[in-house]
Amino acid sequence: MSDAAARKPKKKPILPPSRIAVIVFAVVGLIVIAFQWHAKSGWDNTYKGIAAVIDNEETSLYQKDLDKYIHGSPRREENKQTHTEVFTWTGVLQSYSFELQYDANGFVRRITPR
Repeated sequence: MSDAAARKPKKKPILPPSRIAVIVFAVVGLIVIAFQWHAKSGWDNTYKGIAAVIDNEETSLYQKDLDKYIHGSPRREENKQTHTEVFTWTGVLQSYSFELQYDANGFVRRITPR
């Protein structure tokens, strides 16, 4: 009997290394997709909201009122000399941005995707 106990088969690992690698790859892929989707949807929702207000000729959008139209957390770069501001949403694979042009009074006049 002592020989039988010595010949016990080795236990197999719960998950083989190849399966662990596939799971890790899938999780990393899902995280990248989620970040990219968040950046794209923030840009898209903000762009559509601001463009709708600009296209409506009965209303004007003041620079200080922009915050209620911004979705997500874009990086903002303002250039006071040219009266423009660039909004950029950064994803893992790609960045999305647009430029707003203001008049001298601070009203949004044009939105341009970049």
